[in-house]
Amino acid sequence: MPRVRSSEFGVRSVSAAAAHRSALRGLKVGRGGGRCAGRRTALRAVAVAWLALALAGGMPARPARANELLGGVGDIISGVFAIPMSTLAGTFGGPPLLGTLGGALSGVFGAVSLTARGLLRLVGVSVPVAASIAPYVPFFL
Repeated sequence: MPRVRSSEFGVRSVSAAAAHRSALRGLKVGRGGGRCAGRRTALRAVAVAWLALALAGGMPARPARANELLGGVGDIISGVFAIPMSTLAGTFGGPPLLGTLGGALSGVFGAVSLTARGLLRLVGVSVPVAASIAPYVPFFL
């Protein structure tokens, strides 16, 4: 309970220190609360600034090489899942036996084409990068 002082006019006031202690009474502070709270505040400030820049369009665009790289990886991943997806789509979309066979064949052709396209995109990205890095690689490697 905070200490209460009476003033000369008979009005009772609570001392500032007592009010502060009573306000903090139910607050739980973990180990190193001051430093941890400061770090959390700094991380929140950075996250808010990053979000503001992203929403304002101030973030730099990805280079074309990064888009091609991600596209190539995406094509390869899509190629891996093309066979089961086409098989299931053929099974549920048509007659069970013929749909399954047709879906499997369609999936094989889709998987081959997607994987080949993804590999070609990755090679197309890696050759210019390798050419720009080549002068810095020691000749004995």
